[in-house]
Amino acid sequence: TLGASREPTHVHYKCPLLNPKHRGIEDTGSQEVFLKALDEEQAHMFYVNAIVLNPEGGTVHHEVLRAEEASFSFLSTTGLDGEYQVCMQPSAKIAALSPRLYVDIESARTIDYTAAETHEGLLKKHDSLRRLQFWISEIRQEIAYIKTRQVPFQRTAESTEVRVCAWSLVQGLLLVSLAAW
Repeated sequence: TLGASREPTHVHYKCPLLNPKHRGIEDTGSQEVFLKALDEEQAHMFYVNAIVLNPEGGTVHHEVLRAEEASFSFLSTTGLDGEYQVCMQPSAKIAALSPRLYVDIESARTIDYTAAETHEGLLKKHDSLRRLQFWISEIRQEIAYIKTRQVPFQRTAESTEVRVCAWSLVQGLLLVSLAAW
């Protein structure tokens, strides 16, 4: 959550798959040579889109990130207080490789969460906890009921299995005795 501060917010990211050596390109010593080693089509397939949206959904910052590790900053020029969303969207080629993306966001303004909590907010959380406790007790009762029903069912299944095996033995003996007769 950011306010109408005139201080920029800094975003530092690291995505190892943006480094060509993590994709099988031979290390030549410098990042520029690495990127030149990639053919142009492949270089355009490995990127991360960084989009920052203000509380009203408007775009505050958009950047295409191609370096393995770097930073960018943005400034809330609209003067809107609220929650700004930072979306880091990998390209389809990177997303298929299940990348790890490390993001560190340093806001110019800190939030005092104790002041932000209101009585209403605490009541909503209390109600949610009560609902969860009720659902947990319902689930426990259902599990206990299933366990009590399982024991007789298991006994019935085992006795049926014994009877079927015994009957097949009796039939086999009858067949052998009829063949011998």
